[in-house]
Amino acid sequence: MKIIVLTFTIVLLNSYLLLSQQRADVKTPKGSNVIAYIPDEMSSGNRAYWDSYFESAYPNAEQINTYGSYSSSNKFNCHGYAWHMVESGSNLNDPRWIGYYYTTREDIYMSDGSYVQVANEMYPGKVSWSSGDHSAITTSQSGVFKSKWNKYPLFEHDWNDTPYGTNNLKYYVSTNINGSSSVLCNYSTRTFTTSNIPGASYSWSVGSGLTLNNNGNYSTTVTASSSYKGNTWIKVTITSPLGGSNNDIKTSKNKTFWVGKPSDFTITGSQELITGESGIAILHYSDNLWKTGVSNVTWSYTGPLSYINGDIYKARCNAGYSSGLGFIYALATNTCGQRENRMSFEVTGGGYNIYPNPAKDILTVEIEHDKMSKEMQTKEVEIRLYDKLMIMRKHKVFKGNLIRLNLNDLKPDVYILQLKIGDEIFEEKIMHSY
Repeated sequence: MKIIVLTFTIVLLNSYLLLSQQRADVKTPKGSNVIAYIPDEMSSGNRAYWDSYFESAYPNAEQINTYGSYSSSNKFNCHGYAWHMVESGSNLNDPRWIGYYYTTREDIYMSDGSYVQVANEMYPGKVSWSSGDHSAITTSQSGVFKSKWNKYPLFEHDWNDTPYGTNNLKYYVSTNINGSSSVLCNYSTRTFTTSNIPGASYSWSVGSGLTLNNNGNYSTTVTASSSYKGNTWIKVTITSPLGGSNNDIKTSKNKTFWVGKPSDFTITGSQELITGESGIAILHYSDNLWKTGVSNVTWSYTGPLSYINGDIYKARCNAGYSSGLGFIYALATNTCGQRENRMSFEVTGGGYNIYPNPAKDILTVEIEHDKMSKEMQTKEVEIRLYDKLMIMRKHKVFKGNLIRLNLNDLKPDVYILQLKIGDEIFEEKIMHSY
């Protein structure tokens, strides 16, 4: 595909083949795999030598420091810089050498739809030399490019001030779609754009739940339907004129985002727990896409649980030492609304009973040791009774099955009864009445 026209260019292209390297593939913006490497760095002496050599040979080209105080570097070449490092936003932080053994490895960026060829230089854009196997990026100054010269310096230079020739330069711009990928609420609109190419035509396509308000331009607006909730997408096919009857036609990567409130979901997990045990509740969305359309999940419970916490995926709950039916609730939210579901569970085995509640004179605390684990059966039971100001009013420690607390010396009010059994602490609200 590419013809090398200068002897010096041949040296530039092939001198790196004698150096060792580490395989480190990358992806094009559209997701195609690109074979890439990170070669070992040259010595400081060699880097300094080549910086000095090219400063003399190309005095009008401005060297750009790469690592340390040098510009020359064996870590990346022109293709790695122009197509991967600049486009990924990493600049010099993620170096790659593309085309280490095959000098056409970068061609996939130009063929898979990540970029479309244009007739003339554009900014921001890419430049590919058919003569000399070289890549560069354009700058805001027309006719001035930035490019890495093999393992030698990274330059900002005039388009024709390189050892790579001046014939058959081809220009490319990204097909990337600009616009938010955050949640879009029903009835709302959003604008998307792509590269504004002189003379090009644009054909936009959208997925479920979206309506195109206009088409045929580099900019379009979509409206979300009134009831749709789920993932959707937008993409654009660009027909770029190259002169005469020639065109380059490329279709962008889908830009995906969520429309509407969170989707329906279910909660699964332990529906039967023995007192003192732990269980896990897991969220499953009806569309089998974890976390989709959800920015936050709040977990709560009613019934005989002593503890619950969770993240957007799942919750861990601990059963208390009382029996009964309870529920775990998950409230999923995003900027458009919320959706709630629940899972029922049964706690069996007992643990303790507190009665009567409300209590008038005597409050009975019954510990069901035989329904606890063997380890818990041997533990002392410590009881503390607190008033609303969390001032302790009663304190008892015992190992039996039953204890009665006399409440006659306390004024009628709401109290907190705290039971400590081993390392477990449980709290119950107690009403003391006349």
